[in-house]
Amino acid sequence: MHFTELETKCSISTEYFKNARTIWGEDCLVIPEYCFAVKMQNEDISISHEHGCFEWVDYSTAKERLKYDSNKVALWELDNKIKRGIIN
Repeated sequence: MHFTELETKCSISTEYFKNARTIWGEDCLVIPEYCFAVKMQNEDISISHEHGCFEWVDYSTAKERLKYDSNKVALWELDNKIKRGIIN
């Protein structure tokens, strides 16, 4: 499986993470978010305890369901790179 790092990056406030102060300490206020693309072909998917399920959806549905702007930007970047043949 090959991962391609996207250009989209951001910082997330630790207030969004349960037990952030316990995990990362009192002085950790933001954590970096990195985005990657991976082409899936007949791969088994296993998700961490942080997630309850996953679903394959088209671009429009994914864009509607995303909550955070950074995720929407990463999706837009990936879509455009696929359309331009930068990522296949």
